[in-house]
Amino acid sequence: MSKVKAAEDLKKRAKDLEDLSSLSLRNLNVILSAFWAGYTETTPKKVKIIDAYCLVCFLITGIQILYRIIVGDFPMNSFLSGVFASLGSLIITG
Repeated sequence: MSKVKAAEDLKKRAKDLEDLSSLSLRNLNVILSAFWAGYTETTPKKVKIIDAYCLVCFLITGIQILYRIIVGDFPMNSFLSGVFASLGSLIITG
């Protein structure tokens, strides 16, 4: 009897976890949409421009690191200067 009950409890817990994860995804969607709506309505235009610049610097750094992983970093000094320039600009702006 205990094995049957344990299996039923396990199935119930799995169903509860599925319900919780789908609920969390819905909550995450609601939270993100509320954040985006508040950001677009209340943030000044100058701050949005600075945020966009920081995002571009972050993406450039990510692309350079991804390129290094895929292709390699033969001219190591060029790789380091590119990464440090974009990260430095991101840090100073932020």
